[in-house]
Amino acid sequence: MALTCAACGRDPAYVDGLGGAALSAWAIEGLAQPPEVRAAGAAAEGGDPTEALGLYWSWDPPVLQVYRPTAVHLKVEAFPSGHDGARCTWSFGDAVGEGAEPVEGCAVSHTFGGGLADQPVKLRLADGEWELESTRVIPLERLSVTSVADGGEAATAPGTLPEAPKPAPTSFRVVFLADTAGVEGAGAAATTVIDGLRPNLVVHVGGVVPPGGGDAAWDVAREGIERPAVGANVPLAWAMSPTDVGEGARVKRPTLTLLDGEGFPERYTFTFKGAFFMVISSDPRAGLDDDDVAWMRRALDGAQIYESRFVVSYLPLHKFGDDGAGVLNDKFRVYELLLRARVTALVSAGYHTFFKGRYGALAVLNVGTPAARGGRLSGSDVTQAGTVAVMDVVGGVPERVFAVEAPRFDRGFDEAYLPETVEVYTR
Repeated sequence: MALTCAACGRDPAYVDGLGGAALSAWAIEGLAQPPEVRAAGAAAEGGDPTEALGLYWSWDPPVLQVYRPTAVHLKVEAFPSGHDGARCTWSFGDAVGEGAEPVEGCAVSHTFGGGLADQPVKLRLADGEWELESTRVIPLERLSVTSVADGGEAATAPGTLPEAPKPAPTSFRVVFLADTAGVEGAGAAATTVIDGLRPNLVVHVGGVVPPGGGDAAWDVAREGIERPAVGANVPLAWAMSPTDVGEGARVKRPTLTLLDGEGFPERYTFTFKGAFFMVISSDPRAGLDDDDVAWMRRALDGAQIYESRFVVSYLPLHKFGDDGAGVLNDKFRVYELLLRARVTALVSAGYHTFFKGRYGALAVLNVGTPAARGGRLSGSDVTQAGTVAVMDVVGGVPERVFAVEAPRFDRGFDEAYLPETVEVYTR
């Protein structure tokens, strides 16, 4: 199975070996330019009173790219009568710190970073004692998100999220969340996610408590994350970060069928609706040891009867950014083990960023944070929105994987703006 990004004009494979069910596309419609924006970025008719004085200026391209820096070229096309020699000074709404000084020239360029919002631009003309100011807004791209379910007609309402799989013995929706430690409103976010996305299973990938949080931090996590899951009768599985392990890993056993729960919560396996899940955690000092790897090998050898096999580890095999929790030790031995066991996907966290792709031939999913703002992927100057990740499994195999943005969790994260490569990862 491949996960498709229709907006990208390509069909990037998400997982090698995720064969089986046909994909229900998670597509993004072609962008329609907002009607208020004219070609070459000129202001809409009647939108700027200075046009009545004969001032016309434009920008190109007409819109800013979402989640990407956009280099914009601005030019004064016509001056008010009698002021053709006026001096032009530009101020940009995103310019803070270095680069915040106004830019002089009647034809200039400016790169807007982030791609998160419309950006105001102020043009000031000066000719002796005569002055005129004109302010306009360069809009962000307006994207329509489309869900194509089961090959049927696409819903065209912007922000539409895919419906959960229909009830079936081997079909379910799982929500992955992570790095809730210290996140203000994490409990409210968990409630919103569970009520809105209606998962059948929730997996917290780790990052539950901060260093030194003690019993109070565990109480907050259990109340904020566990309570809404229990209230909705949704099983909750926990993975542990090295910090969580060091702080005592004080979580309740999940109401799931544990195949091997002797090492809970640091390492254990369970099944859910015909899928196999392995949870493995790293010791904060020693990491994974030979016994951990041998345990993984035995458990995965016995899991070949399952259509899908998911391994959940807070630490990934390789970093996703410069600011993160680290990586698994002995990663090449673990990578070989996961490949030989034909693991469906490795689910990780620790970098406050969403990414799905491949580490070599292994499918990977990195889970972000439900905080208002996430982190940055390596090589990107864009800070992601906070997210949770969602996987829909149909007939025992993943049909779609997507992320949903904080804080309302009613809008899909636009994967068209994920880099094609991050460190050694590819899409």
